[in-house]
Amino acid sequence: MRVGIGYDIHRLAAGRRLVLGGVAIEHPKGLVGHSDGDVLLHALGGLIRERGLGVGSLDATVIAEMPRLAPHVQAMREAIAGAIGVGVDRVSVKATTNDGLGVIGAEEAIAALAIAHLE
Repeated sequence: MRVGIGYDIHRLAAGRRLVLGGVAIEHPKGLVGHSDGDVLLHALGGLIRERGLGVGSLDATVIAEMPRLAPHVQAMREAIAGAIGVGVDRVSVKATTNDGLGVIGAEEAIAALAIAHLE
């Protein structure tokens, strides 16, 4: 058994599509990155690939002031579970804000933190 922690942050920019956890979300800004900028998938993708292991369980938190993510959490869980080949019951996704502090609080960026139990 191993445990891995991943973190990613990307700036928000107008004219980009917002994708989090493999789910497109309606918002006037999207994440800037080399690909889709999906901080949630990027925070956990490296954990799995680097170690060549399977996921026992995954717990992730997205840190964003806006948009409200609660309506999208179940779709994110399903997309992530499908991407890593586990049941939805093994994937937890939560969202929180940065209470108006820093670049996240100023709605200039979104970050994600993930921890996985790897088998």
